[in-house]
Amino acid sequence: MAMIKLKRPSAVIHNSKSAIHDLGAEGTPSRRYLQPAAYKVLERACAILLAAMLIVSAAAGCAKQNAENGGYTTFTSFRDIPGVTDDEIKEIEALQKQGTSFVYASNFSTESFVGDDGVIRGFAAYFCDWLSGLFGIPFIPKNVEWDELIKGLENGTIDFTGELAADDYHRMTYTTTEDIAQREVIRIRLNDSMALDEIAKIRPLRYAFLEEHSSIVSGLRQHEGDEFEAVYIKSYSDIYNMLESGELDAFFGDTSDEAAFDYYGDITVDTYFPIIYDPVSLSTQNPDNKVVIDVVQKALCDGSL
Repeated sequence: MAMIKLKRPSAVIHNSKSAIHDLGAEGTPSRRYLQPAAYKVLERACAILLAAMLIVSAAAGCAKQNAENGGYTTFTSFRDIPGVTDDEIKEIEALQKQGTSFVYASNFSTESFVGDDGVIRGFAAYFCDWLSGLFGIPFIPKNVEWDELIKGLENGTIDFTGELAADDYHRMTYTTTEDIAQREVIRIRLNDSMALDEIAKIRPLRYAFLEEHSSIVSGLRQHEGDEFEAVYIKSYSDIYNMLESGELDAFFGDTSDEAAFDYYGDITVDTYFPIIYDPVSLSTQNPDNKVVIDVVQKALCDGSL
């Protein structure tokens, strides 16, 4: 079954300070808002994205697809998902009785942005609504910087995220579903920077990657070999500052990272060619949340929406 591949959206917020209102002090981006026209376009796109993502059951390990109802199944309760065990049902019911709620964290992006009303919109919000309805437990979307995401998963202040790949590296630390989507890899540089081929004549290129994005590095190595030095950075602001100082030549991320740089305004973003896709999954570091991952995996395998 073909996996859904997320391409860069049209330039709704790319390099546009007019579309984003930043409320941070001293020039530091904090909470970003989209103007109504911009976030309505993205909101509609994200609703379609969620439907497409779940309908095609993007998990690579799912060979099964329900042939009824147009090839996908609509579940209103986790209890109806084929393969869910009595023990899993009891675990989830216990969480319901405890009044549990879950924090689902994302980086600020075209998939998780703050609308004019101050509420998180986009794919992350729709996905949380779907999970909340499926489990009868509130899933609360939250936007965080990359370093806060990793720390939050570790200390338990963040329960789930859709920002990590389901690869062997991450599965040493996290419990994940199979891949639910693949995002295009993008390259971000400062405007008027020296051409990369010119820099390469002087010294090895220095490319920045967010920590935990080893899959992007691996994909890039297949095309560029060892012609660059990989530098792992914890936050977008540090990446921008190091691009500005000349310590870094480019940042490689995926389509969800682009919006984090719109505040700065003096950047160039392009899709890397040949196109590389960065896979993402539903992930948690808390072993107590494993039952949620297991049930979502079964729902995806059955073509659930």
